[in-house]
Amino acid sequence: MWAAWLGFEISQRDRQEEIIEGGELRKSPEAYNELMRLALEQIGEVLKTGGWLSLVYAHRDTSYWQFLTEAARAARLEYVNTVVQPVGVVWSMHKKKNPLRVLSGELVLNFRKVARLPKRRMGPSRRRDPRLLVRGWCERAIVGAVGATTEELHHQVIPLLLETGLLQQFSQACPDLTPFLERHFEFDRGSRKWHLQVRHEFAGRASREDLVRYHVLRLIEQSKPHIPTLEDALSFLQAVANLSAVSVSATARRVLAGRCEAHETRAKQPADRRQKLLVFNE
Repeated sequence: MWAAWLGFEISQRDRQEEIIEGGELRKSPEAYNELMRLALEQIGEVLKTGGWLSLVYAHRDTSYWQFLTEAARAARLEYVNTVVQPVGVVWSMHKKKNPLRVLSGELVLNFRKVARLPKRRMGPSRRRDPRLLVRGWCERAIVGAVGATTEELHHQVIPLLLETGLLQQFSQACPDLTPFLERHFEFDRGSRKWHLQVRHEFAGRASREDLVRYHVLRLIEQSKPHIPTLEDALSFLQAVANLSAVSVSATARRVLAGRCEAHETRAKQPADRRQKLLVFNE
């Protein structure tokens, strides 16, 4: 990209040294990993002890993340944290046509050069099945945001796997996160978000109040432009989550009341103001 912008010629050697999978030279995953390892090795050699490396990276295959962190560790680059760098607007047509297979946004992995790497410790979480932990993390994200995109779940899971030391175990069992999500959640192609399955079996924990809020807001979204009644909400909760009306009616009433109030406030806005809000929300 930079060579094209600046008008530089790209030699055959440049193409051979480019860290890419596939491309014109059809580089294999093994060749990609080896080039990444050599790059991190060189960075480790020139970086002073205490210096920082911030690596912008994105890949849906978790095994690549595992290789990356292991290669960094071999170069005495200690993983510190990850920062999510989302995108406001998705311009890629490839992403729009393949919302499940193509990621948008990136993660920034921060490493610090150390004189000696600390020994790895086996924490309590590393004795648990990482697949159950990932399911729980995804459930929490979906319930909290009333649905989550593939990117949002990916950006939630990868840093947590890195911080708990479970990336290797998870990548061995589930190299690709998307098939894992397809097994345990439901994908809404309209909103391009993952949701809980009907009568979802939880791997983690979710409070009853949070579940009621999630399902009622989900029902409201599906019922647009109409606002469902309390009876509609209670029937929906019984059908999709097996929640009895007696235990959830108060919470459902509060959620519906809040949404109705927001709807009435919007309706009272002048026509030009409502149009501006509509454009802004889109």
